[in-house]
Amino acid sequence: MKKIIITSIVGVLALIANANDRLYIPDFNMVANETKQLSIMLDNDTVYSAFQFDLYLPSELIPEYDDGDVVINLTSRKGDHSISTNRLPNGAIRVFVTSMTSSTFSGNSGAIAKFNVTANEIFKGFYLIRIKNVICVEEDGTKHLLENTTCAINPDEIIQGDVNGDGNVTAADVTALYDVLLNNNYSNVVNGDQTGDGIITSADITAVYTILLGN
Repeated sequence: MKKIIITSIVGVLALIANANDRLYIPDFNMVANETKQLSIMLDNDTVYSAFQFDLYLPSELIPEYDDGDVVINLTSRKGDHSISTNRLPNGAIRVFVTSMTSSTFSGNSGAIAKFNVTANEIFKGFYLIRIKNVICVEEDGTKHLLENTTCAINPDEIIQGDVNGDGNVTAADVTALYDVLLNNNYSNVVNGDQTGDGIITSADITAVYTILLGN
């Protein structure tokens, strides 16, 4: 993989918060010693030419490396873009995707990049992958700050409504979702996206309530 040294695509221009566009990894199932290819999805109404984000993987999930760098490959949505990665002091993987000619990405949805991960021998239960500090750049240099997203890694058996991963659907699962919405506290949430739309909203609380009332 060609190494490009980049510190950040964040310039002096103010960031525009953009809630319509989203960079995320879909939820998936996994067990110990299994290898999977993950897709990084970009849904975008705005046309972008570059982006960066910080990828937080659980320690039990090992990415593929090449010469010390995490291997992440762009899909056919790229133009003449190049990708590079840098391990941050906090353990996150910062990913940069840029174009020397400000080429734009094709399409408005679908996988923009893919990478392989392997679950180690102690991998068991629910885990989370977080994507934070997402900044996308238009061809004219306008920068957009996208919302953080969370991907849930589930065991083979998933209990719908079990937000906190304790094996039961109770009022504690509703409380965990309220804690996310009110305090941005994800510490008790391992399966929060009940509606499958990639984000946690009041609709997920309604979904858990529906399950509780149906039991």
